[in-house]
Amino acid sequence: MQRSVSHYSRFSQPFTLAILLELALFTALLTYYFFFSKPVIHVENQTVTLTLQQVNTPTPPKPTPPKPVRKVITPPIHQIKLPQPVTPPVPIKSVADAFSQHVSPPPPPDNQQISQSLKDKLLAEYIEKLRQAVQAALIYPIAAKQMGISGKVRVQFSLDKLQHARNSAVLDSSGTSMFDRYAIKAVNDAIYPSPPKEINSNNNYQIWVEFKN
Repeated sequence: MQRSVSHYSRFSQPFTLAILLELALFTALLTYYFFFSKPVIHVENQTVTLTLQQVNTPTPPKPTPPKPVRKVITPPIHQIKLPQPVTPPVPIKSVADAFSQHVSPPPPPDNQQISQSLKDKLLAEYIEKLRQAVQAALIYPIAAKQMGISGKVRVQFSLDKLQHARNSAVLDSSGTSMFDRYAIKAVNDAIYPSPPKEINSNNNYQIWVEFKN
């Protein structure tokens, strides 16, 4: 038993050394390959020659200056107009013939129509005088004047022989009873002028009474 063990140990030592040597050699080769053996890359430098050619651009031709234009100014021509001879008119003689007719003047206007138009004009003027007389006698209420209220009332009345108002009444109210009362009072207190002779004194008159600030 001892002999076999000794025999085994005799052959195992060289074998182990051989393996260790191979491992060391392999490790050395790997180390040299990775750390010491670098690939050499040869780069060939080629020289490139660039040639620049100058391009001659054609110069544009110079524009020719325009020729001066001479303006010819013609003086104005004044035309002299000679007066034309005036021929005297030839008098035309009126010759009575069978076709001539006598034109009669228009008839005079009717006197009754003239008098009626005159009466209408005088009546309108007299009614205006009556309105002015009522406005002169009108009293503007102080309360309405302070409040700035305005309005107008249409009244109707007649005049007796002494020019006193009779049958005064409100036809169109102003919407304010105070204005209506003061309008009737002004109609009754006014001093009226006498009517013209051409107007009937029994007329009923209608006027507007205005309350203004």
